[in-house]
Amino acid sequence: MAMEFDPYPDFSKFMGPAATFASPTAAEIDEAEKRVSESFARLLEKDGLATYSDGRLRTVLPQSLTDVAALWPLDGNVGEIFMTTCFGDFFCWAGGFCWFVSVQELYAAELVDSVDWFLGSLLLDKKYLKSRFEGIGRAKRILADGPPAPDEMLQWVPALPMGGSRKDSALEVVDLREGHQFLSQLGELRLMRY
Repeated sequence: MAMEFDPYPDFSKFMGPAATFASPTAAEIDEAEKRVSESFARLLEKDGLATYSDGRLRTVLPQSLTDVAALWPLDGNVGEIFMTTCFGDFFCWAGGFCWFVSVQELYAAELVDSVDWFLGSLLLDKKYLKSRFEGIGRAKRILADGPPAPDEMLQWVPALPMGGSRKDSALEVVDLREGHQFLSQLGELRLMRY
């Protein structure tokens, strides 16, 4: 689908400089465009695979996380993960909508029906973005040493679905796939539609 508008200028201005950690090939960018959108492919062309907001948010190649996405079906659809948070939560494209999936709290929220609008408007709303990083204050000490590696995430211990809390649980850096595998066994996602 052709872009409704180019969200990159507003995204780049709001997020600030990207911390690029890898440069995808042209073939990888083409595949990401087929899976997600032209606007996401443009973001990859401009910034590469990168972290933003002091390591809180990261772009990923959807084709590299198909095994993780399969753990979290959304109404029978397997999403195309295109961004993750330092907590392993993610944004994906599934069934014609952008979704936010909180693997830490086991819910998924249907957001908007356009990646362009997600990247150029919703994600740039300060209140919305702040809500995705509840508990980040405790993570700032870990993030001060740099964001988790692309194959890592922060995990609450004990996990929130096991009675842990953002106030009392410890935060540990864990392997991304192992963290998702563990959390996916703690219950099913609650789906929220607006």
